[in-house]
Amino acid sequence: MVVSRSMRGGAIAVRKAFPTGASSAKSAPQDLVLVVTSGVMLLTVIIGQMIRWRNRRTSR
Repeated sequence: MVVSRSMRGGAIAVRKAFPTGASSAKSAPQDLVLVVTSGVMLLTVIIGQMIRWRNRRTSR
């Protein structure tokens, strides 16, 4: 499924941003931006899938 694949991608992005759980102070803002953007993309994908699924059910 598309959702599970994107979820896995988000988890990988988070793991990349925080390799040891505490990133260096220099790259902290960049990592935060990466995590936030990946999270927002995940949310939009999941919400879009839910809306599409609901529309498909109501159209029948």
